[in-house]
Amino acid sequence: MENQTKSLFKNSLIYGTSDILNRILAFLLIPVYTRFLEPRDYGILQLFVIIANIGLVTVQMGLSSAIFKSILYHENADKRTIINTSFYFVAISSLVILLPAFLYSKSISQWLFSTTQHSLFFQIIFITVFFRSFSIIALAKLRIEN
Repeated sequence: MENQTKSLFKNSLIYGTSDILNRILAFLLIPVYTRFLEPRDYGILQLFVIIANIGLVTVQMGLSSAIFKSILYHENADKRTIINTSFYFVAISSLVILLPAFLYSKSISQWLFSTTQHSLFFQIIFITVFFRSFSIIALAKLRIEN
């Protein structure tokens, strides 16, 4: 029982540290935001954050839960095959969803802001979402193993 408690504490610390550091960094950046951004820019920044979050949820499609269910509830499940299939699924679905969005970033910027000035930011967001989408597989694998 004591080993399980230690393992739970250790894993909680590992997974919680990134969230805590993210929130601390956001808090520390408040003076930078208030000094260099105008009130209009806060809305634009928040819109980019929302688009990134929606893109990430759309690309992931609840795959983390599916990996857990497939591996933990089926005794004879081949863990390696499930992880590899999930990786390829995320790669293909991300390309299908994000590549057109990346290519039409100027149109998206024009539609949302009536200018193409923000198209580079959209491209950066779509690239970031593409690479972040693979992290769910790695995190799911680590959580299953521990």
